[in-house]
Amino acid sequence: MVFVQIILGALLMYLGVDVAQRGWRRQRDAMAEGLLGSAFFGWPYLTLLGCLSVLVGAGVVVAAVR
Repeated sequence: MVFVQIILGALLMYLGVDVAQRGWRRQRDAMAEGLLGSAFFGWPYLTLLGCLSVLVGAGVVVAAVR
């Protein structure tokens, strides 16, 4: 069971990093094109969701190791 939790946590962290990078790239591209509306209201939520997923994944791994 511990190994499953560690794998699940690592998967959440990996997916979270991927989502955060995609959100950051889209936000950066939107700002470069001058689309401030989508830059401020669309993509930061994707970046924050990715960061939250990394934190949850790290918490799952730490809880499994303890």
